[in-house]
Amino acid sequence: MKEMTEPVMIEEIIEVKKTYWTCGNPLHRHRTQFVALFCIRESTRKKIEQQPVTDKRLLSLLEMHAAGKTLAEMAAVDGGGRSRVHQLLKEAKRRKVEGLL
Repeated sequence: MKEMTEPVMIEEIIEVKKTYWTCGNPLHRHRTQFVALFCIRESTRKKIEQQPVTDKRLLSLLEMHAAGKTLAEMAAVDGGGRSRVHQLLKEAKRRKVEGLL
């Protein structure tokens, strides 16, 4: 073997095959079919659970809040979670201040 005194650059073209499962979201690449299926089911479940944000719904939340109900109690009636009720309350208060509600 010849002894080298200077480095030599070598270029190679390498082909890489990458396999993944997709759930329809362009940002997701799942390693297994099971995880992709779970992601599809979760996104479908979340779409079904979401209710439209209507003035009637916001007014109802404001009334419950004024009556002293907790976020958990309002969430049980509204059908969402406490954090979603909190977001909706903030939206309702903003709309009320701006005269949109």
